[in-house]
This record gives sequence, structure tokens and C-alpha cells, in this order.
Amino acid sequence: MNKTNPQIDDIKSLHHAGRLDEARSGYLALLEKNPRDVDVSHLLGLLCAEVGDLDEARVYLKQALAIAPQSALLRLHLANILKASGNFDEAVQELQQVIADDPDCAPAFNNLGTIFFSSKQDGLAVQAYHAALEIRPDYADAYYNLGLAAARLGQIEEACAAYRALIAIDSAHIGAHFQLGCLLLRRNLFAEAATEFRVIIKDHPHHFESLANLAVCYLRQGRVDQAIAFYSLALELVPNDCDTLFNLGVIHMQQGYAHDAVSFYLRAVKAHPDFYDAHHNLGTYYLMVRDRENALLHFREALRIQPQDESSRHLMRVLMQDQQLKSSSPAYIQSLFDSYADYYDAHMRVHLHYQVPEKLYEVVKAAELLQDDKMAIVDIGCGTGLCGELFKPYAHQLVGIDLSDKMLAAAAQKNIYDELVSVNITAWLASQAAVFDLALAGDVLVYFGELHELMAAAKHALKPGGHFAFNVEVNAKSDYALTTSGRFAHHQSYLECLAKDHGFTILSTDSFALRQGDGVPVFGYLCLWQA
Repeated sequence: MNKTNPQIDDIKSLHHAGRLDEARSGYLALLEKNPRDVDVSHLLGLLCAEVGDLDEARVYLKQALAIAPQSALLRLHLANILKASGNFDEAVQELQQVIADDPDCAPAFNNLGTIFFSSKQDGLAVQAYHAALEIRPDYADAYYNLGLAAARLGQIEEACAAYRALIAIDSAHIGAHFQLGCLLLRRNLFAEAATEFRVIIKDHPHHFESLANLAVCYLRQGRVDQAIAFYSLALELVPNDCDTLFNLGVIHMQQGYAHDAVSFYLRAVKAHPDFYDAHHNLGTYYLMVRDRENALLHFREALRIQPQDESSRHLMRVLMQDQQLKSSSPAYIQSLFDSYADYYDAHMRVHLHYQVPEKLYEVVKAAELLQDDKMAIVDIGCGTGLCGELFKPYAHQLVGIDLSDKMLAAAAQKNIYDELVSVNITAWLASQAAVFDLALAGDVLVYFGELHELMAAAKHALKPGGHFAFNVEVNAKSDYALTTSGRFAHHQSYLECLAKDHGFTILSTDSFALRQGDGVPVFGYLCLWQA
């Protein structure tokens, strides 16, 4: 800097101390005395950029460059100002001039890469960063920037390599560990990702994003207690973070702690009223526990946020007891069980005392139909596989069909099905001609009011003499009726007419308690028919 002006060091001290108004006045006074002082124009331009006055910054830096056109530092700083103000083309021109004057100026290539990255020209950005690293192989900023650009291009291996190279140079680089951890998480390398996030929180225990991502790593590995612990630590730092609250809600619902789950969901929607997933999960929960008022409230909110949401629209019709409904919409069934899949088994078994799979097994066994490893069985609406687990020993072929991909994923983990199909069950059964010895439908027909099409499809899929075991809820007044739970109940005489119309012989119709609802038994029929 200018050694002939003793005042400049005092003004720079004011600048570095953050006394920007005083420093600005001092620089202007010096510039008034000597308009061609390059150092003062440069420093004044940097101060203007610091306070966000980019137009003034550009004026002073160009003024300095007019006096010292060979200064690479001035051009680098001007390029940064131009980039910050969105003048990418001008910024590129300045950097290209620097490179023309000095082809070994690594910062010029790095800065050029950042401009290409900002303008979504990621391929050119990667080339520029590589050029910078060829000149300076230990250039930390260039490695970090290369990782960002390569990742956005989908070049995940190159991005990971860039971050690992940076860590080799600077083992404590938080950004490199974090970005590498995120990439490994994207690749489902959960243990490796967790290692990167643990490096960060060892020295920075209050790094919220690393705590939250570490929780995800543990959750995806099935280490639920650790996931809850790290989500809780994250929540202490950011109490209203919606994603953390929602994820804690999902985990607690998975574990059967519905009350705790609901409290997290409610906190999420309080912090973020437009959080669709939390509203929908709350609506589904309140519908399940027969809290009509709260269910309506949250489904209305879900529809406000996503007006095209057919699932919430259907549930609104259920809650309003629209008796024109003849079946549950596929979108509703899929959404319901996708949101229900993670805690379905625990909730059904522990809280609702669900007995349908065992009862179906008992009635089929009592009819002496079960033969070890001899039957082709289709589990209609198989869900998580509660029926399939019981019937697997008797099947040489066990096929599960369901609308919910998440339920099918849970069923797949049990390794009991020969095939799992995500499909509309009626259409799929209609495409199978005399394939199965036994069709099971545990808690499936309750989502249909009118049953003729489904019965015809089931009959088509069964071999002559094949059997159909299913349950329905009891309705004493009409063929079928929509209940407050959103399920349908059926009259026994309607079932008898269906059997006659579709060529089934009724072998047994037993009444029993399907599950608990509002603390009281919900009764239904357990039916075994023969084609």
C-alpha cells in the first residue's frame, strides 16, 4: 500500500475495527487530496462492497484499475463485485484478462469457476477448478468448489474424491466433512456418512445440520434410540425445526407411542402452518382414534395446502358421512397405508388387539384345507404380511398384492413372499385366470362398499374348487354402509347374494370381534367360501 501517506494506516485500523462510517470519511478525504491514489480507491471500493453498496464499489475499483491496469488483485476484486451484482459476463471478462496476463494465476481460475457455478454452467466450472488445482495442487477452496460443482452434475465419485483430497490437506475442514457426509448419505452409505458427521460434532457439538443428519444415518440403520437421541439434541438447538419435529413424530408413531408422536406433529404445524405431511398424518391419526373434529380440522388444512389431494378429499367425505361413497378411493388407501406402514404392526397388535390373521388361519385350518407346501396362495391387500406369516408354511407360491409401496416394503423385510406386487387389487385379480388355490383378504373388503366387481375378480383368479377367506364388518340395516371410521360394514344377506351371483359356496360365516375401536370390540363376519 501507499507508504508515503502516514494517515492511511490509521484509517485502515478504523476499517478493520468495524468503524466503517469513520473509515469511509477518512478514505474520501484522502482521495480528495489525491484522486490518483490507487490504494485508497481500492480500499474504499472494498468498504463499499462490505456495506452492500456494490455500484459504488464498482466505481472505485474501476477508478483504481484505470490507474493500475496490470493489477491482478484489483481485477480479482472487481470480478467478485461484478459477480455479486449479477454481472456475470463482465466478471468473466475481467478474470479472462487476469489469466491472459498471468496464466498461472490459480485464484483467477477458481473465481472463474465460481461464476460458472453461479450461472449454472457446472461443466465449465469443473474445468476451471481443475485448472486452478493443476497450478496449485493444495488449493483448498478449489477442492471444495469442485466438490459442489461435480455433485450438482451428478458426478458423485469425483465430488467425494475432491472432499477427501481437501480433508487430506485440512483434516479439520468442517465443510468438507459435511459435504462428504451428505453425499455418502445420498448413496445410502449410512455408516460411512455417520463417521463424517461425528468428526464435526466432536469439535462442534452444536452443529445442528450434522446432528440432524447423524440422526438420519442411525435411523436408516435401524438404530432408533440413537436416532432419537441426536434428533433431540438437534431440537434443543432449533426447537421449532419442522423436519426434526416431523421425523420425531414419525419415529414415535413407528414405536407405537402415538401420544408423543401427535405432540411433535402439533409442534411442527404450529411452527409451520403449511406443513402438509404433518397435517395429513394428524388427520389420519385422529380419524383412526375417532376424533372427528380434529380429523376434519387437519384434513381441511391439508386440502388448503394441496387442493388436488384426493386422499384428504376422500377422508373429508368419510368424516361428513357421505353415503354416496361406494368404495374407498385408491389414492386414499395408498396414502393411508403409506403413512401407517412404519407403525402398523405395533398399533394393530398392541392398541387395537387385532385378531383377523389368526382367525382367518383358524377357520381355514378347521376346514382341513392346509397342506404343507402345496398351495398357491394370494394375499390380497397383504399389508406388512401379518396373514402371510401364518400361511407361508403351506404355500409353494405366496403372492402379496397391495396398493401401498411402503406396506410392501415392510412385508419384503419378512422374506416370506415369493412375489410382491404394487397394483390395484381388483384389476390384478381379474388378470389372473385360475391360478390360486387360496385367496386371503384380511381387513380388505372393509375398504369397499359395493363388492360385485371384487368378488368376480377373486372368483376368476381361483382354481375350480379354490377357497376365499375374508372378513367384513357387521352392518344390520342395509347391504353396506360407510362407518365413522372410514371403513364399510356389510349385511349378511348381501354377502349371501354375492356368493350366489358369483358362483361361490358358503362354507362358513362366523361372527367375532375383529379389533378394538373406541375401547369396545368391533364385530364382523369371518367368511370361508369355495369357488
